[in-house]
Amino acid sequence: MSDTHSSPLQTIPANTRIKLTWGTPTGPTTKTGTVTDSTPKRIRTNDRTLQITNTAGTIVWETTPTETIELGPLRSLEITTTEPLYLTDEGTTVPSYFVGYEGFLTIVDSRDRIDARIPDGLQEYDDRVLTGFGPLPPTYDETEVEITSWGGPTRIFEIIDERTPPAQSPTKDSPETNRP
Repeated sequence: MSDTHSSPLQTIPANTRIKLTWGTPTGPTTKTGTVTDSTPKRIRTNDRTLQITNTAGTIVWETTPTETIELGPLRSLEITTTEPLYLTDEGTTVPSYFVGYEGFLTIVDSRDRIDARIPDGLQEYDDRVLTGFGPLPPTYDETEVEITSWGGPTRIFEIIDERTPPAQSPTKDSPETNRP
């Protein structure tokens, strides 16, 4: 692989969220990631590091510590924005444009993809915007999620957990249990 000084990433500031699609023999592949501040610039996704070159066409590559693998020709590159989504003790704060939404949501995080039907409208505080079905588990630890209302745009959210940590039970060495 040659130098990437003519890469389209060179003009995109570090820490910008982008979505890129490239062609493969089995069809297009799309990934969302963050442009790094390294030289050459790369895109860090949740499971790989990508690079783009402009030699003999614009090509997407995966870089690993031991090798660089050609993935295919770049089809599109789109700058995306990340919105905050707050987890509170009352529940997940639903963005105003989703409050009252009835229909289908596609929810994608680092572990799963859920297609959920929301029959009775989302409330102002509603964990279904993340789970699709009910309460959020106390161990939920995602940092980012993509939510798409069917027929609507995909929105990327940074998860900000403002929930009160669960009370820890006293241990035999804690002051509560060492009282006479």
